Amino acid sequence: MEHLWSYTAVILAIVVLAKIVSSKTKTVDVLWLIIFGAIGVNIGILPHENKILEVIGEWGIVFVMFALGFEENIKNFIIGLKKSWGIAVIGAIFPFFAGYYTANLVGFDFNVSMIWGLTMTATAVSLTMVSLKEENLHKSTAATGIMTAAVVDDILSLIGLSILIPIMFVMLGTRLVFDMKILIDILPIAILLFVIVFILQVLSAAFAARYTGGYKWHESIMIGFGMLGRAELAFIVINIAYVQSKIINLEQFYILMVTVFLLNLTVPTIIKFWKPYYEGKKQLYFLGIKLSK
Repeated sequence: MEHLWSYTAVILAIVVLAKIVSSKTKTVDVLWLIIFGAIGVNIGILPHENKILEVIGEWGIVFVMFALGFEENIKNFIIGLKKSWGIAVIGAIFPFFAGYYTANLVGFDFNVSMIWGLTMTATAVSLTMVSLKEENLHKSTAATGIMTAAVVDDILSLIGLSILIPIMFVMLGTRLVFDMKILIDILPIAILLFVIVFILQVLSAAFAARYTGGYKWHESIMIGFGMLGRAELAFIVINIAYVQSKIINLEQFYILMVTVFLLNLTVPTIIKFWKPYYEGKKQLYFLGIKLSK
């Protein structure tokens, strides 16, 4: 128990530090919580695994989602659910192809390619909704679209998998224990996978939101950005593939973990970037089409 209190003190210190850094750099604190969590476990001041902290982290996600749910209008949620089926299906297919064919491109076999595809499929709605709340956008039309699409998306991804919520905000970063040699070796492939998933996920979800859900362009793009996060189910797939079934090796494990990490770091940053365009404070046109509000 004394270790639990020590870890709690470290986590609280990280939370305060993240708030200070985010305020100074004008970024969101979720980004720094993930970064400092990863640093903490790699320098040994946080545990790689602690069952009590994991339970606390899981309950933290539950409370956040319940709190957001209390503020959500159920009528709007149902309307959003009806509009979001295309976003969920199309927004899952293209990231799957991104993961599958990237693995295929760099020479991995069918089983590994399938794992890469599945890992890139499920959306981390909790991280996205926290990032939206940080920007006071959690009640927006796009937020409802993201939440409902992500719910459907994750249901699709749950086929054949058990429900397991990994620890989240600081403990998300503790999933990354660095071996610098392997990290340097796999970084180019991880960045390639990240770029391909980023492009296909944003474009597929944004176009699906626009043409199957009837959202406006500024909302569609926000939905595309909001579907980037990967956490809960991605970690289940990685855990089954590497720890339990040994389908992927250590290098492939690192590639998937780093890619998931980069996608999660991108979510709060990209939402903050798009906020002024979403609210109409800045204007953006592409080929004569107004993308901002």
